[in-house]
Amino acid sequence: MKKITNVFIKINNHFLLRFQSLIMTVAMWGLIVLMMITIISRNILHFEIIQGTEELLCLFASWMYFVGGSIASYEDSHISADLIGTLCKTNLSKAIHKLIICIITIFTCVIGSLWAYDWVATTAHYHAKSAVYGYSFVLLYVPVLIFLIMTVIYYIGHAVKAIETIAAELNDRKEGRRTEQL
Repeated sequence: MKKITNVFIKINNHFLLRFQSLIMTVAMWGLIVLMMITIISRNILHFEIIQGTEELLCLFASWMYFVGGSIASYEDSHISADLIGTLCKTNLSKAIHKLIICIITIFTCVIGSLWAYDWVATTAHYHAKSAVYGYSFVLLYVPVLIFLIMTVIYYIGHAVKAIETIAAELNDRKEGRRTEQL
């Protein structure tokens, strides 16, 4: 049963990551093309071909940024300024440090998810719309909620891996084997 569950999780992760990458790529190319059209129309042709480009740029940028952030959470490739991690020399201390980071990230993202949900729900309730195109601002705020929820899910996975590493290191130490560095 565990093998079937692991295969199912891998298939879902693969599909989800591909879908997130597709959203991020479409948003990125939409952003690039729209910026090029805006620059050419304003600076060379001296008039706007597309009215309200700022609204569309914000929409594309929001989706690209936050979906890209959730992919970085999965890959554990966010930029960090972590001085404490440089002091960790053994696999055990690195795994404990990683677990602490995961717990803090999960806690803050759960709180952020609750706030983001409230933000999206309030925006939907008041029917806030963009000035030029009239799209609901919910489209602008949903990526924040998705990012935070996905980060919680991905960091739970990172925490489980850290716990497994801690357990393996403690077991190795109990048996007399000592591993120093990754």
